Amino acid sequence: MVLHRFSQLVASLLLCAVTACAASNPTSSQLNQLDSVIDKALTTFHTPGMSVGVIHNGKVLYAKGRGYRHLNNKQSVNADTLFRLASTSKAFTAAALALAIDEFDLSWKTRVIDILPEFQMQDPWVTREFTLLDLLTHRSGLGGGAGDSMLWPEP
Repeated sequence: MVLHRFSQLVASLLLCAVTACAASNPTSSQLNQLDSVIDKALTTFHTPGMSVGVIHNGKVLYAKGRGYRHLNNKQSVNADTLFRLASTSKAFTAAALALAIDEFDLSWKTRVIDILPEFQMQDPWVTREFTLLDLLTHRSGLGGGAGDSMLWPEP
């Protein structure tokens, strides 16, 4: 039931965003509909706050924070509030890489050194054979959290 309600809220949020972005000149009232959808999601899932951004054709159409980033002293979330996203960013990374593969006529088997000649792993063979797909897998030999300075949860 909760997953179904969550899916409905996400769908509503996306529908509002797509509707606002599809209009040639979205009105502020169309974009402001996002506020009520976001507020409903915060209430439904007992979430203190979130930031949402809608960017279309390189232009920021909506960038707001809703709710609180600190409940005890009621610090509000704003468009620049940083959140610990943990592994949720993996899907965005994979999608961005897929778009780059399509746009630049690459493939998942393209070797990283063909794009970044300075890329190096500890083993020369791995360096030479390391592909774009390997960047997204746990078979690569990269250490856990490689390049990630954020520990989750905090020690």
